[in-house]
Amino acid sequence: MKHILLLFGLFAFALTTSAQYKDSLKTFRKLTKQYQKTSDFVFIPLGSYVRGANDSDIPVSDMNGDYFRSRTVSINSFFMEKFEVSNYQYLEFVNDMIQQDSILGKSYLPDTLVWRIPEAYNEPLVEYYLRHPAYGNYPVVGVSYAQAVAFAQWWTAKYNGNEERIFKKVRFRIPTEEEWEYASKGDCSYSYLPWGSHSTLDENGVPRANFRAISQLSVYRDSIPVESYSGEIKKRLAYLSNGLPMLMAPEIGGSTVIDVTKPVDALEPNSYGLYNMAGNVEEIVDAYYFREEMAYSFSYNDPLKSDKPWGVTKGGSWNDTGYYIQYPVRQFYGDQHSSNSEMGFRLVMDVLDY
Repeated sequence: MKHILLLFGLFAFALTTSAQYKDSLKTFRKLTKQYQKTSDFVFIPLGSYVRGANDSDIPVSDMNGDYFRSRTVSINSFFMEKFEVSNYQYLEFVNDMIQQDSILGKSYLPDTLVWRIPEAYNEPLVEYYLRHPAYGNYPVVGVSYAQAVAFAQWWTAKYNGNEERIFKKVRFRIPTEEEWEYASKGDCSYSYLPWGSHSTLDENGVPRANFRAISQLSVYRDSIPVESYSGEIKKRLAYLSNGLPMLMAPEIGGSTVIDVTKPVDALEPNSYGLYNMAGNVEEIVDAYYFREEMAYSFSYNDPLKSDKPWGVTKGGSWNDTGYYIQYPVRQFYGDQHSSNSEMGFRLVMDVLDY
């Protein structure tokens, strides 16, 4: 009799737990729909993808060690911002921090001098890009990993302190490299580009992303031997910060004009509704790089530690050729305080309590 009662109790508990789970899932889905209607974040469902490639996929894969042995990576669900963080958004953060602490707040200002690229007249961008209203909806650049993390922490506190918030508690952060790749490819499994095609041009011959055309100058830049962190001489292993002259011959794909960045909502989004996952600005991810070990963080949720040698960016930029806008390709920056005119970021969000 006791055994029967025990089994009955376990069965009843299982039914109750199952019902509670279904109710909880229903509530989460309802809140998710509400949140997506009132924010610039989209829900990225859990899933998996094959990460890595072999040398036969892209012959130049040895240029900077971008590709690893193919393996399946599982990703938990998360929310990702549709757009790269704009000048307007970032200045709201800086102004709020200045009101709290003038000295600390000013330390978060982007470095506008990153626009002083050799052989290019960019003084108007030095003066106007960050603060002029015309550039308010353009991606913020000249920001470092450390500043991006501070922005995410500020946004977290701002959201969790809002009495009208939809979720009880959330955390905004920089995406991991795996999350970024998974979101960038969307539901496409046969292309390294977010729009699911092997071509960088649409049916009318117009570039689908904001990146540089191939020319003698861009090929020369990518062929410059540079010294790596470990002392090796490699082509394009480290991030090249000297930029390109703006006058470029129109050749294969990409932009040949002086537009540099485009608005964060320019061009077409991928299947998840994410804009500019290829080109515009290369995006900071929570990953690090060891040349000696060909290693990166396998802890997909741990923050980047300050003692790691190089940070990683994804997606390529307005100043990169088509190779660099493919989602598996990595580029690098020196440390968590480095910044340049091609590097920006977007956030992801975790729901901690709803």
